Amino acid sequence: MSVAVSVNGRRYRRRGIREVDRPLYLDDIVTPLERYSEKMTPLSRGYVPPGGWDDRFLETLVPLMGQRGPVPRDEPGYTQVDLALRVAGFHGAMATNCHTGNWTRPRLTERLGCLYDWEGPWGPSFVGLPWTPDRLELDPDEASEIVKEAALFLGANLVGIARLDRRWVYRPGWHRYEHEEIDLDAMLPPSMQWAVVMAVATPYEYVSHAPTARASAAAGLGYSKMAHLAPSLAKFIACLGYKAIACGNDTALSIPLAVDAGLGQLGRNGLLVTPEFGPRVRLCKVLTDLPLEPTRPVDFGVTEYCRVCVKCAEYCPAQAILYGGPTHEARTPSTNPGLRKWPIDGEACFRFWYRNGAKTERGMYHIDCYQCVNVCPFNKPPGFFHEVGKWMVSRVRFLDPLLHRIDEAFYPPRYRTGASRRGGRPGRSPARA
Repeated sequence: MSVAVSVNGRRYRRRGIREVDRPLYLDDIVTPLERYSEKMTPLSRGYVPPGGWDDRFLETLVPLMGQRGPVPRDEPGYTQVDLALRVAGFHGAMATNCHTGNWTRPRLTERLGCLYDWEGPWGPSFVGLPWTPDRLELDPDEASEIVKEAALFLGANLVGIARLDRRWVYRPGWHRYEHEEIDLDAMLPPSMQWAVVMAVATPYEYVSHAPTARASAAAGLGYSKMAHLAPSLAKFIACLGYKAIACGNDTALSIPLAVDAGLGQLGRNGLLVTPEFGPRVRLCKVLTDLPLEPTRPVDFGVTEYCRVCVKCAEYCPAQAILYGGPTHEARTPSTNPGLRKWPIDGEACFRFWYRNGAKTERGMYHIDCYQCVNVCPFNKPPGFFHEVGKWMVSRVRFLDPLLHRIDEAFYPPRYRTGASRRGGRPGRSPARA
């Protein structure tokens, strides 16, 4: 059972990527993994007031707002056109009251609801038909192909399936604006045993403008597509007679589920790296009781290549990405320890978002970065040389240092940021982005 792919309108089942029987991270668990609290994400702790709850963290953030200059301004990536693109990119997510997922939005009115709602007129159980659909009996293999094809039709670029590992479900969930814990264990029925994990690719040309507002527009468009994709697929599954719950960034950790479902591997930048799009994706998922056949995890050389390549760390404007080898230890209160990886300093990352934003008497507006996505060597548009490079990373791993040097020479980013402005070597003082 393979991951379903849609690239430039061409749909197919992935071939040529090494599949493995179990996720590779299972060998990197050093100490027992604790369930992660959604309350502890950098966004939950430090979102623009009144979203964030961590006053001590916010005291370090708010004074930084807009330090890099007024917005808009006469600078590439920050013009009024660029800001208009960012607002337009996020519009689908904001206008449907979805933001980045359930419980991450202001409770404007109960009547308005949200496309990610579990119940009510937007929830999957309300299918809009004058009858209750019968449960369609399907073989798990057949059901999986039907669901993957529906997800591609609805706009997914990658679709995989995993058995729901409850370790990745937040405990507790967190309502960002109500500042209330959510008992997801009590809300999530035991019958929800499968996760359909989907990736939405963001446009390469816009991402190349990182760390500006024009690149942030690409992230916003991804969230808007997520707000359509996951709830629509949940509605589709409900019409087959099964339960389904649509999730954006909420309810469960998307990256581990995506790794379990074979969409990609975890990179040094703390993001999912996929064979087709690198880390240039946004993730959403649907949890369901429809019996499905999981797609298998993959190994195409990301971990080994990331040990050689520190490009994302060098170019990170906040110097929030770890140099050197992986560790199982926490770097900030937002890190979940126990798994050997490259943990991100989410506090430093978020401080740059504030510096990159704007503040007026009417409020504050942060702008995210996307530079670690942009500079990743796996982030390239389809092409012969990129395909050859990926093949070599996957199968001829002793050439990783050479491939890294080639990427440095032939694929410089549009803007030099972070330590790259001073030559970019581990241990060097970070340059002002």
